[in-house]
Amino acid sequence: MFRKHRNAAFFALFLAVAAAACDDDKDPVSPDPVTMEDVAGEYIAEGEKGVLKGVANNDTTDWLKDGGKLTLALTKDGDVTGELLLPGAGAGGEDLEVDLDGTWELKGDTVRLSPTAESFLKELPLVFKDGKLQGKKEISGVQYEVVLVREDD
Repeated sequence: MFRKHRNAAFFALFLAVAAAACDDDKDPVSPDPVTMEDVAGEYIAEGEKGVLKGVANNDTTDWLKDGGKLTLALTKDGDVTGELLLPGAGAGGEDLEVDLDGTWELKGDTVRLSPTAESFLKELPLVFKDGKLQGKKEISGVQYEVVLVREDD
């Protein structure tokens, strides 16, 4: 009888240790969640700052090297203003200029823009990390890559 209780006690102890080991997989000190206030600020991709590229049919266009730019000003209340300039990307090889006024939202560490004007940025999630907004996604046959550097730090 004593042996049964001892075996049951060891089994219960084993289960407790196994359950505790599973809990060790969780990070007990989780980082604070990213807030709208953390992300709000002015961002730029222009000249040597940031990345603004598109790849289609194995042909890469680096719009920053061609004089392009992307600017965003995000408010903590969810408004956005900004400008996108892509040299030669418009109809007939014209420069494409887009006013990016609208709104933005934050889910986790990901920013989603909703400018009133049409642009690939509506479909490109931007991850907030290390003071930058970064995104890479294929949209309508073009692989876009964007890195915006925070200007107001």
